[in-house]
Amino acid sequence: MLHALITICAFILTILILVGVHELGHYSAARLCGVKVLKFSIGFGKKLFSFTDKKGTDYVFAAIPLGGYVQMLDENETVVEADQRHRAFNHKPIWQRSLIILAGPLFNFIFAIFALMGMYLIGIQTIKPVLGDIVPFSIADQAGLRTHHTIIAIDNKPVVSWQDILMNSFKRIGDDQELLIKTKKDYVQYQYHLDIKNWRLNKLNPDPLESLGIKPYHPTGTIIIKSVQKGSNAETAGLKAQDQIIALNHQPAIDLKNFYSITQNHINQPLLLTIKRGSDIKEIAVKVAENKHLFSKATGAIGVFLEPIPWPKDMVQKIQLSPFAAWQAAWKQAWNYTQFNVILIGKLLTGKLSFQSMGGPLSIMKGSGIAVIQGLAIFLNFLAFISITLGLINLLPIPGLDGSHLVYYLFEKVRGQPLAKAKQALLIKFGMIILFLIMVHAFVNDLARL
Repeated sequence: MLHALITICAFILTILILVGVHELGHYSAARLCGVKVLKFSIGFGKKLFSFTDKKGTDYVFAAIPLGGYVQMLDENETVVEADQRHRAFNHKPIWQRSLIILAGPLFNFIFAIFALMGMYLIGIQTIKPVLGDIVPFSIADQAGLRTHHTIIAIDNKPVVSWQDILMNSFKRIGDDQELLIKTKKDYVQYQYHLDIKNWRLNKLNPDPLESLGIKPYHPTGTIIIKSVQKGSNAETAGLKAQDQIIALNHQPAIDLKNFYSITQNHINQPLLLTIKRGSDIKEIAVKVAENKHLFSKATGAIGVFLEPIPWPKDMVQKIQLSPFAAWQAAWKQAWNYTQFNVILIGKLLTGKLSFQSMGGPLSIMKGSGIAVIQGLAIFLNFLAFISITLGLINLLPIPGLDGSHLVYYLFEKVRGQPLAKAKQALLIKFGMIILFLIMVHAFVNDLARL
């Protein structure tokens, strides 16, 4: 219940920040260009609360926090008094109207840079990308990749984290040329050529690593029960703190991922635990309970909290930078995220990546909850990525999005007169239908993942 509450609050905070930043861009540019702003709204639907400033702008917070808008004085929408026409949006030159429209996505990019800078100043920990198991007969196995090697480059581009590897791998989806992976072990470098002509990803949950047959390394060690939840199946069965779990259904329990994987596959079924308590070895049967979650599939649990198995110190990397270095790194990462999003949008439009892979509001909700739980630095990274995605999507020339208005102004500049109001209204209706269908499709994808 607490996790669901955190997830919902994190989602609302994410939407408020990103929508607020986007609309603040339109608002600031409008004020700079002398356009009268009538309303600045965060959210749609029923008004929760509002206030009016000295310049007559209403600031509204509405009940549905899934977007926002800036309403400006415009003769295309309302009657404008003669003495106020110089403050109307439609009376401004094309370059000013374009600036006002472009400012929304631009503020999303600027915010992303500052969010990433904050992340680097706070500092983040990453895990070295060391290979765990290689799935037999997979693409990675056929290329000869070996366990316990550290990936150092993808297609000759240096990588230092699994995020780098995922982003560089996604860029190659749908390509025919070989994927080049460089690894290192004991100061010796190796090079592998992966044949990706028949590379197929799960359409709903595309995971490049899994589909290539690569499993990240996880630390192994003794699984020790830290505490037992009161009233749980574990307590009823007699499990105690400091019990060492040796095996599950006679399969060796060597790491936490292994433990959770086995319990997940035995929901509402008995699970036989072989434990060591002091010098005694015991077998205890525990029924795996089903834990239902609001925005993800149910998980199996027996009601124990486990001691974490520490990562080897040489695998943990702490990245914390000085202000100037953080500023430089933020620009570079923002550019990487922008390139990545552009490539993904291109692969969606060309059919190389399935539209089933698109995430909707539930995916963002789940991601924001996970990011908040992992700490402020990770949450800032999440906000930066989504902010850049939002900015790019708004630049698409789909009627109803900011990009379509820029196309209209280009048409007006070339032709010498604006597009007819009736045609603009028709295009906007068409665009809204497209956007609605895309949102419904993304939401259906989210439900399917659940």
